[in-house]
Amino acid sequence: MSRPRKHLRPLPEQAAQELKTAILQGRLQEGERLHQVALAKQLGLSPIPLREALRQLESEGFVTLEPYHGAVVRRMTPEELVDLTETRLVLEALALRSAMPNLPPELVDQAILQRDRMVAATDPHDVHDAHLTLLDCLYAPAERPHLLHLLRDVVSRAQRYYPIYKQVLGTLPDGLPTLLEYLRACRDRDLEKAHHLLETRLRATTEACCIWLRARGSEA
Repeated sequence: MSRPRKHLRPLPEQAAQELKTAILQGRLQEGERLHQVALAKQLGLSPIPLREALRQLESEGFVTLEPYHGAVVRRMTPEELVDLTETRLVLEALALRSAMPNLPPELVDQAILQRDRMVAATDPHDVHDAHLTLLDCLYAPAERPHLLHLLRDVVSRAQRYYPIYKQVLGTLPDGLPTLLEYLRACRDRDLEKAHHLLETRLRATTEACCIWLRARGSEA
């Protein structure tokens, strides 16, 4: 798991990134208990920054901290994913409605560039970083920083489900709205169309992921 780290970010953040990568790649499995002494040795950390990293991962939905038992990799469930999606839809619809009257084409073009980064990226962290930057470009004109913070938080928690999304991508129905179509509707300032495209795609991808999760559960 351990690899050379760029000393550009605090150690807890670097450790959280490494652990998150191991979880997303399946090297740390759902339900697996994380032994902090061994992890600290593998990551070359003292216990304090490791504990900070685990607290960060708990806040992002990757692990659960159990009193007297340490950290456990959080299990993914259809119920949690639906909850995240429904919450995101409410927040993003509000951000969209607030931003659209003041949304210049230049910011939409920047968002499209971030969409292209998402498509080209192979590392899930690069996909996520591009997604968050896309949200910043698109919804900054709303001038509602608390709303954008909440939206970014929900999207970050949903990153845990990215490997499942990759699994079901090929099973999504033909004709499903694309992110690019959504962004073009935003550039045209067509609020009704943009909201419909957003909701249709998010609900369809969530349902596909939930079907995958339920099938996995029935096989266990």
